[in-house]
Amino acid sequence: MSRIDVLAAEHYILQCLTYEGGFGLRPGCEAQGGSTYCGVAALTLLGRLNALSPAAHRAMVRWCLRRQVQGFQGRPNKDEDACYSFWIGASLDMLGASELADWPAVAAFSSACQDASGAMGKAAGMSADPLHAYMGLAG
Repeated sequence: MSRIDVLAAEHYILQCLTYEGGFGLRPGCEAQGGSTYCGVAALTLLGRLNALSPAAHRAMVRWCLRRQVQGFQGRPNKDEDACYSFWIGASLDMLGASELADWPAVAAFSSACQDASGAMGKAAGMSADPLHAYMGLAG
């Protein structure tokens, strides 16, 4: 038997939902791609994604889609970053809306992030690292 209080966890996660449509790291924090993924994934693992109202679900899909420039950015007015192809892409997938993203554009951005070694950096011309290589490929 699980010792996790599912309703308490759901309540806390939903408190992290922002007016922007994504999830912040804590209640009152701005929405960010990584925290949005974690909130959506946690609700999905708890079997409680349906706790998002239809309006909140639509707003979250819209927030995620607005993060796409060519690749995805983690927050409004920030640069694109290869890792957000995973964070935002996986969020859209769990929300049932991944088909709405422009995946050829994401692939082009990810390809531009690859260096001569074959690994990926955060953005074109940036040094490669394992985190961005994995997240860029996983997205």
